[in-house]
Amino acid sequence: MTFIEYLRLGLRHRRNPHLVKYLVGRRVLDVGCGAGDFMARDPANTVGIDLDPVLVEHCRSRGLNAQCMSALSLEFPDESFDAVHAAQLIEHFAPADAARFIAETARVLRPGGHLYLTTPGVRNVWGTFSHIRPYPPMAFVKLLSSRTENYLREAPPALEVACVHGHRRYYANATVSFLAAAIDLLLPPGDPIGWTIILRKK
Repeated sequence: MTFIEYLRLGLRHRRNPHLVKYLVGRRVLDVGCGAGDFMARDPANTVGIDLDPVLVEHCRSRGLNAQCMSALSLEFPDESFDAVHAAQLIEHFAPADAARFIAETARVLRPGGHLYLTTPGVRNVWGTFSHIRPYPPMAFVKLLSSRTENYLREAPPALEVACVHGHRRYYANATVSFLAAAIDLLLPPGDPIGWTIILRKK
């Protein structure tokens, strides 16, 4: 996404431009949906899954379409969704499971659909026992193309890197967050605190 496109989408829709471009108005699977805050933005078009039955029940009490399911074995037919959203999830997987998760999302995505990931940067991933390892953008490039990654997968998923955006900091205020992210597009941080990584199904 270019700086100008980011500004245009952000000013027009008053929302995260990446969400607008890749997710809004599409049928979305929210993996690791938690309490359902992302799903609540567009409940008519969003299905959520989580391993925690308490969180799934909480989502259902909010009127959201949530199911108890593993991200590593998605119980949906092939090409069921236009997009998959997974916020702060992939860093909780060991490499083989992360590769399996990506393959599963590729299976349920329609051609041209997007896998929208957010994940901590390398320097920010070690603050909890539940984080297994960081997955910076180059890890996805290698997984999707390199023969050296064959031990993690049978064949590369039919995905390609569509967009990468590193963030210096997270801000609670939406306006400050928008402006900071715009600066990060102009002057990409060398060691981001977090990443937005978007993969496109070929």
